[in-house]
Amino acid sequence: KEIVKCLEYREEYKELDMVPIEEFLKEASMETNKDDKHALTLARLNWEMEQRQFLTTKCKQFKAGTDKVKQEIDKKKETMLTIHPKLLNLLEITKPLQDLLGMPITKVEDDAKLCGVLPTPLYTLYKQLKAY
Repeated sequence: KEIVKCLEYREEYKELDMVPIEEFLKEASMETNKDDKHALTLARLNWEMEQRQFLTTKCKQFKAGTDKVKQEIDKKKETMLTIHPKLLNLLEITKPLQDLLGMPITKVEDDAKLCGVLPTPLYTLYKQLKAY
C-alpha cells in the first residue's frame, strides 16, 4: 500500500516552469556534476529561487519608482489645476491696466475664441489679413 503511494507521489518541482538545463549550465557559475541528477536538480532549484527572488525585488523597486512618479505627476496636475483660475483672475484684474496702456491681451484672446468657430476658408482669410 505504501509502495503504491510512493510510486504515485508527484514531485512539485517538476510542475515548475524552470530554465532548461543547457541555459542553467551556461548562466550558473557553480560547479555541478552533470551525472548526479539529484545534485543537478537541487542546484537548478536553488539557482531558480535566487533568480526569482532577485527579479521579485527588482519588480518591487520598479513598482515603487512608478508609484513615486505617479505621485509627482498628480502633484503637478494639482498645481496646473490651481494655476488656471489664478491666471484668469489675474487677467480680469489687469483689464484696466491693459486699456490704459493700449495692450488688449484679453481682446486678442476673445477674438481667437471667436475665430475658432469660423469655417476653414474664412479662418484662413482672417489669419492672412491679420498677418498684414
